[in-house]
Amino acid sequence: MDRPTRRIDWYRTKVKPELMRELSESSDLKGLFQAGGHLGLVAMSGGLAVFVSLNYAWFWLIPVLFVHGTFCSNMNAGVHELIHERVFKTPWMNRAALSIISFMTWWNHRFFLLSHNEHHKYTLHQPDDLEVTLPQHLTFPQIVESFIIDYKTPFRKFRDHARLAMGRTKGSWEEHVIRREDKKTQQWVFNWSRIMLAGHGAVLFYSIYSGLWILPIVVSLGRFYAGGLALLVGATQHIGLVDKVNDFRVCCRTIQLNRFFAFLYWNMNYHIEHHMYPVVPCYNLPRLHEAIKHELPRTPKGLFETWVQIAYILNRQKYEPDYQYRAPLPTDPVESSVDQAPVVEEMEKEVVIAKVWECALCGFIYDEEAGLPEEGIEPGTRWDDIADDWICPVCGVSKAQFKMIEISREVAAKKQANPIDAYGDPIIIVGSGIAGYNLAREIRKHDDSVRLMMITRDGGESYYKPMLSNALTTGKHVDDLVLAEHAKMANQLKLEIFTHTNVTEIDSENKTIKTSGGDYKYHKLVLALGADQISLPIQGNEAHQILTVNDLDDFRKFTQALPKAGKVAVIGAGLIGCEFANDLASSGYSVDVMDIADRPLAQLLPEGLSKNLEFILAQIGVSWQMGCSVSSINKGTERPYVCQLSDGRELEADLVLSAVGLRPRIELAKQAGLHTNKGIVVDESLATSDPSIYALGDCIEMNGELLPYVMPIMHETKALARTLTGDAAKVEYPVMPVTVKTASCHVTIIPPKRGAEGEWRYPQGEDGYIAEFYEAGEKLTGVALIGDASSKAESYVARLSENTSQPEPLVSV
Repeated sequence: MDRPTRRIDWYRTKVKPELMRELSESSDLKGLFQAGGHLGLVAMSGGLAVFVSLNYAWFWLIPVLFVHGTFCSNMNAGVHELIHERVFKTPWMNRAALSIISFMTWWNHRFFLLSHNEHHKYTLHQPDDLEVTLPQHLTFPQIVESFIIDYKTPFRKFRDHARLAMGRTKGSWEEHVIRREDKKTQQWVFNWSRIMLAGHGAVLFYSIYSGLWILPIVVSLGRFYAGGLALLVGATQHIGLVDKVNDFRVCCRTIQLNRFFAFLYWNMNYHIEHHMYPVVPCYNLPRLHEAIKHELPRTPKGLFETWVQIAYILNRQKYEPDYQYRAPLPTDPVESSVDQAPVVEEMEKEVVIAKVWECALCGFIYDEEAGLPEEGIEPGTRWDDIADDWICPVCGVSKAQFKMIEISREVAAKKQANPIDAYGDPIIIVGSGIAGYNLAREIRKHDDSVRLMMITRDGGESYYKPMLSNALTTGKHVDDLVLAEHAKMANQLKLEIFTHTNVTEIDSENKTIKTSGGDYKYHKLVLALGADQISLPIQGNEAHQILTVNDLDDFRKFTQALPKAGKVAVIGAGLIGCEFANDLASSGYSVDVMDIADRPLAQLLPEGLSKNLEFILAQIGVSWQMGCSVSSINKGTERPYVCQLSDGRELEADLVLSAVGLRPRIELAKQAGLHTNKGIVVDESLATSDPSIYALGDCIEMNGELLPYVMPIMHETKALARTLTGDAAKVEYPVMPVTVKTASCHVTIIPPKRGAEGEWRYPQGEDGYIAEFYEAGEKLTGVALIGDASSKAESYVARLSENTSQPEPLVSV
């Protein structure tokens, strides 16, 4: 095997340089506590074993040797860490500890150093990393055996050391690792095996000479019995995970352990962190974890939860040998297939062309020449120089979701067919959510001088609402979710914003709105009112304590009321309910989800996929109370609240969250005499029954459909901005996937039209992960994907786009 010539460009979460310098600092004192402490435990348990063997009956040795074997077998992790030479600041102390521990655990640490360097450079990229043999298999009998005695490994270790002591290598990996080194390095490897055999031979000789038969059992064989804990923690590092990737977050596993287990394991349970930054000593890995956990997958809590996950993977691999588990990442891009605005027309014009970057989800434009001063990005800042963790100020997706486009800086001016008087009455937007702010941004792309006014009943902060339901897992506090305060948005968009102001009446005849802060005349009025959480008629003396999360202020109340640990009852197993259930359970809470439906996401997913989602979320701590409603909520005994269910059961909780769906806000429109139904009724140009009043977002109804998702809003704002600036346009919706942010099990749905007649089918081999909806005539009109199958969303979007004869909404509620 030749030396690899390729280099893997590993992803590493950014850490502030000053913090990294601090974390990378080795300490003799901390090293002595870790290495000396572990060796001290081994010495004490070994000494106790010798004492018991000399003074008590043999059976008293069993528990003592079990403890001693547990301590010795876990010293394997010490070799793992000491070869990086980061435990002690003083080099000879590191080498001394490494030699002692390697001797007692039968490790040829000089060979392991060469092998482990390759493992870190090419983790799970075979054949360049054969330190981990793939696929990894483990059986229950093997685990049970490890808790008693590993009778095979001593003979294998003796054989391997004897071969190396004679200067012979065996197998492609040993050949690859040893023979490519210089003669001096090879001799180091061979000499250590010679020292190993001589040393353990001396222990055996002395035990025979002195009659201390217990000595080799304590010194030479300690790592070969009672090694169950070492196996349970050590096997978690990579088993069942994805190979041939360039991201340690999905090919390594970090788990939470109690402090004593983590001490015995030398904090190697922080294995993602260790691979990302092996320069960080083991005792600083918990701090590194805290610094980068916002980009890590959910960390399993304890060995039980970890092995439930591993058991699921290994069991599935029996039937799907190629299956590998890819942990969902907080930084995974939002699944989307947004139809990019055509730029061919602009490119063909004989004007100066400038390269800019456009968000693939919301259409926000970053122009290098203009920069983004409100976010501290100076004019002229190159795209490549912007931090990789920067996110779109409109929709919150990652930098990776932007695409290079070419657009003329003169397009906006040339598009003005019917200029609006910049000094006349303004376009007034009611509402400062995604729809309101994105419409203002789109208008500014077409007209830089038209008067814009925004009136909002809240603080006017710009934030990405869908992030509310996974903020706990991503470690986001309320202030972290705010992309920009209203003052910055007003400056950026040349926008008059009136915050904490309620619109009380629309006088459409005089084109005036009346608010709690005064009356304002408008040229055009846009209602971006959003929707309210549906309130259920629940009885009980604590029913008024039910919380909902529909905006930033709601989320602030929710997080203030949320205990540090405990049990949360979630009413509703729809999209929002499932997202919050996943977020809470992934953050350590016990979660009960209650719904009158018999399964989660019953209106969106077919039964097979719904049941699989139910099972997967149950693995992380979600308990499903399906087929029942909540009758009342009263004061509890052991916890603050007790929920009385319609089937007679009672469930106690520390907090009750209602997430049963949204109802468009139509009261203001209805009072103004506009046509309303389930929502504010609009035509394809987003005009209401009054030609001077428009509406968009969660509050509208078009062709009998509600569209309470982000992607429809993005298409609406583009079309309406053109109409409001004099270039009449109709909104055309492409095929739009709906992504459910349940990080433990990705869900992507392209629902068929409401009332469509047909059937759900499961492609062969994909039962439970992919479902396709076929209407009469074998026409594919919908699809549902969960788990790893969500990665196939783009190909299904393309297929469904071909099957759609005319643009129409495909999203129903």
